[in-house]
Amino acid sequence: YPERVQGTAMSVAIYKRGSDTKLTECKLGASTQFVDIKRAVCEKKRGLYPERVALYIENKEKAGAYVRVDLDAKQSVKDACSSGKIFFKDLGPQIGWNTVFFWEYFGPLCIFAATFFFRNAIWGTDIPEASDVQRLAMYCWVGHYAKRILETFFVHVHAQSTMPLFNLFKNCSYYWGFAALVAYFVCHPQYAAPAELNVKAGLYLFIGSELCNGWTHLTLANIRRKNPKAYEIPTGPLFALLSCPNYFFETMAWFGFNIMTQSFFGYMFMLAGFLQMLEWALARHRKYRKTFKNYPRIRKAIIPFVI
Repeated sequence: YPERVQGTAMSVAIYKRGSDTKLTECKLGASTQFVDIKRAVCEKKRGLYPERVALYIENKEKAGAYVRVDLDAKQSVKDACSSGKIFFKDLGPQIGWNTVFFWEYFGPLCIFAATFFFRNAIWGTDIPEASDVQRLAMYCWVGHYAKRILETFFVHVHAQSTMPLFNLFKNCSYYWGFAALVAYFVCHPQYAAPAELNVKAGLYLFIGSELCNGWTHLTLANIRRKNPKAYEIPTGPLFALLSCPNYFFETMAWFGFNIMTQSFFGYMFMLAGFLQMLEWALARHRKYRKTFKNYPRIRKAIIPFVI
């Protein structure tokens, strides 16, 4: 550990990641937390605030690489500062997770509902009434995003309170753009509904998957409420075969929606979302296996028995 000079408190030198120039130092005490080191950075860097600062140590196994430490619940400040150095990175302007989630979900809800209820304003008054399938599609779409908004404020627990501001524009572009495309063609007066069997099968799959997805979110939230940054092995029937059943059932819900509506842009939306969730699922699966030596080998990341 950094040597303690007699009569003085131990301190850690703070550097900008990738730089050899020391920014400042932070005295370490028994109660020092990572946020105290972040505050020391903010005192020297105008415009920064703790949520905007990430802390790293040098990767001992790979030269020139860094390991982030302020998100790991098992990482102590003392161990992270054992070399006498710690590095920071400016993450850029931040925004609250709940704010981003609300707007990225509220937009699609309103876009689809407005397209459905204002069909006459969009396509004229001389159009047939909306079919049962179009009405079901609207209910499913709006119900899904209403569920997501409720989960945002009453279920989800996040390890961090903020994310980069850029994510607001990126996420809203994705969700709002696909919502407009799917809504336009599903609510169109010339939309042709698929066979009744498709509609029933898709609807049942959508509802069942939404319920399972919600259950996995509740299970994960109950774990994170103990410690948002802690990692535990999730248990329960829905986790028997998967590390991330929430992503699996999210995908299956949209698969059901698309069976019911036969929407080309709906399938594109599902595929784009699945590819992103696959990346997240593989990363979480690797972390579970690295963290827990007794992690169930039968579990896959996102698709049972496959990947």
